[in-house]
Amino acid sequence: GFTAEGEVVFRRARITDFLDLRGARLSNPAGRALFAPELTIGGDLLFSDGSVAGEINIVDGHISGLLDLSGARLDNPGHTAMHASRLTVGGPVLGRDGFTVNGEVTLRRARIAGFLDLRGARLSNPDHYALFAPGLAIAGGASFRDGTVLDGQVSLEDAHITGDLDLTEARFTAREGDALACAHLSARQLKMPQAPVAGAVDLSYARVGVLHAHPDSTPEGIRVSELIY
Repeated sequence: GFTAEGEVVFRRARITDFLDLRGARLSNPAGRALFAPELTIGGDLLFSDGSVAGEINIVDGHISGLLDLSGARLDNPGHTAMHASRLTVGGPVLGRDGFTVNGEVTLRRARIAGFLDLRGARLSNPDHYALFAPGLAIAGGASFRDGTVLDGQVSLEDAHITGDLDLTEARFTAREGDALACAHLSARQLKMPQAPVAGAVDLSYARVGVLHAHPDSTPEGIRVSELIY
């Protein structure tokens, strides 16, 4: 597969078809391994089974098809591993089959026309955000099943999910701050984790059609002011 040492730049690039980086190896530790703000792709962005040492930056990008990160490994410990604020994806975002991140994944105000599939993924950024996605909009659902591990804070505040947010088999841990921040979230169904959440949970002002909760795993630090379900 494609291999690069140092920063790869696709800033404001326009690709009419798909971009195939399956199995690629990008390395620029503590720097930007892929700098592609405002990237436009007419098809899919394929990065399954790839690996990155450093940051991926696809801020303000537009992907007409799907974004496939299945089996990929992103390493930028203590920093942002994937910066995808305001990214627009016309299909699903896939991060399954052992997708692993050491560092922060940022999806602030991103728009996903399909679904978000993080089944079995492992996102780790202890003492800070593992997933920072306030204002995220998903036209389908979001799945964190099959033992998804989120070690660090998770922010889904102000997120709008047209389908279901399924956290049933996910494991949340945060040493400080909220393990799961969902204030002002809206979703058709919210399926809470079965396993105890190690940290606080904020569901204040959330609006969900159906709430599935497990009494034995209700966290002590849960906030539910004006929650509607």
